Amino acid sequence: MTSLMIPLLLITPLALALTILFVKPLRGLHIYFTLLYSVIHLAASIYLANFHEMYYHYFEADNLNTIFLLVLSVVFIAVAVYSISFFSHKQEEKHVDRSWKYHVFLLLFVDSLDGILLSSHIGMLWVFLEASTLFSAMLIYYYTGKSALEATWKYIFICSIGISFAFIGIILLSIGCIGGSGGEISLFWDSLNNNARLINPFWLKMAFPFLLLGFGTKMGLAPMQNWLPDAYAESPAPATALISATLVNAAFIGVLRVHKVMIMAGLGFYSNTLLMIMGFMSLLIPAVFILRSKNYKRMLAYSSVEHMGIVAIGTSIGGVGLFAALLHTIGHSLVKAAFFLNSGNIFCLFRSKRIKDVTGLLKVSPANAWLWVASFVGICAFPPFVTFISELLIIKELLAKSVILTIIFCVMLTAIIYGIARNVISMISGDPKKPETLDESGIHATGYIPQIVLLGLAVCLGLYIPSFLIDMLNNAVKFMGE
Repeated sequence: MTSLMIPLLLITPLALALTILFVKPLRGLHIYFTLLYSVIHLAASIYLANFHEMYYHYFEADNLNTIFLLVLSVVFIAVAVYSISFFSHKQEEKHVDRSWKYHVFLLLFVDSLDGILLSSHIGMLWVFLEASTLFSAMLIYYYTGKSALEATWKYIFICSIGISFAFIGIILLSIGCIGGSGGEISLFWDSLNNNARLINPFWLKMAFPFLLLGFGTKMGLAPMQNWLPDAYAESPAPATALISATLVNAAFIGVLRVHKVMIMAGLGFYSNTLLMIMGFMSLLIPAVFILRSKNYKRMLAYSSVEHMGIVAIGTSIGGVGLFAALLHTIGHSLVKAAFFLNSGNIFCLFRSKRIKDVTGLLKVSPANAWLWVASFVGICAFPPFVTFISELLIIKELLAKSVILTIIFCVMLTAIIYGIARNVISMISGDPKKPETLDESGIHATGYIPQIVLLGLAVCLGLYIPSFLIDMLNNAVKFMGE
């Protein structure tokens, strides 16, 4: 059935971005365009979550991608609201003349994420994944300094390598489709899944590692995670919040769709093993480097690598583990977006991203201090946040498979929690080094409300998961063939 909601999601941001280009002299108008589209996006996502529809066979809303669409909508509307406060602060006054560029590329970036999530063809997903790299690169380069330029080029270089790996994987998959069935299998996901056992298993096994590395690069899985710390540290806080909470999810859906093909082909053990290996590698790296972080945004970037590792491990377990992994992506997106948005307030107050420069936050701004602590509690999976439930389920399922792996898992998580806790405590305690330069008056209500709402949602889901969300997650697990 053809839907008008899918073209509405894909065409509206393009139209609004072009409009901003023509009316950029009218300051402030671009902010309201972004707000308008964020509301439209939420309404369309709710509709598609209830009515799974297709648009010309190349785009489709199904039991898997509608979960991520809803998460994207919630985070996007929070980022749109927060941007009002962030770009009106005097710390950002010197950049106000090009803030319209931020909104243009923010809209285009969200458009590319919608394309990734809704694509029903692996080639189409690859195209939108490449587009997301280009648009998000412009967000990373917003401040235009030397460090921003280095981070942008590093991001483009590493992600381009990842995209190349994915392209090689698609070619190998295509060879497998020809060799296994005489060319009858197309690269649409439904065709790949329905005819998975007809694909030549040799070429399918060859293709999966390349596809996993390719999509895993944008997801932030080790060993291709090196772009995260620099990119997250240099981009504006609201852009970082959106990238960290939604781009990784969009890449994750690529991993899930390829993983489903492996499951349907009877090669689930092979793909599960590779996911498990990359998952534990993604825990090891932040466990080592987070203790050495001197920049609080880089610290949060390593935390993102950790959580993508947790998600990969949960996915490799399957069943309840996959259910927990999907639930964890929701909790991580909500809390990490709040964390990065609050880092924007701290940056505006202290004019520094270095941890040692931020002290006495509790005295300077109690509201920001408590939001910082609440975000820490949520991202480290303490109750009552939903991340506690999802991690507990993953640990329970992992324990049933291997006691040794469970111990390693818990030890690395403990090391990461210690590293984050040490930095958070040092930032909120003590006295500010330069109290005369601090001014909280420039941060108005829109600089706090989005974080409160996001963290509140994460707590509510930790206390009670509504039946409709449980049904969505169960349907997604069934959709994956688990």
